[in-house]
Amino acid sequence: MNAKVRTMALACAIVLFIGGLASAAPVIKDYSSTGGNPQNKTGPKDRMYLVRSGDRITFSVQGYEKCVWFVDKVRQAEKSGAFAWTVPDKKGIWEIRAEAGGAWVEWAVSNLPKSEAPVIFDYFVNGKI
Repeated sequence: MNAKVRTMALACAIVLFIGGLASAAPVIKDYSSTGGNPQNKTGPKDRMYLVRSGDRITFSVQGYEKCVWFVDKVRQAEKSGAFAWTVPDKKGIWEIRAEAGGAWVEWAVSNLPKSEAPVIFDYFVNGKI
């Protein structure tokens, strides 16, 4: 009887372990943004930079078939790992967010001139952090 109990316990432990692997914390494997006329951007991995009104920016996340996209915390779409967004014709700072399987990545883009940008935004885009 002890052998049967041990075998059942081992089988349950294996099932729980495999189930735990399947539900491990999600990881966004890669991300990028392209397009527009960015300033203070050194590559597709930059997540905070300046843009112009009317710029069309494509944000992408790799590793998931479906993402939920947000602009300033307002849900935009559930779609593949890419989201194209046009910078509004008004001054501002926008937060673009992709959520997938519990993981997320954010970008902050602004079209404010340096004289109107908050100090913290200027601090980040100039690469001081």
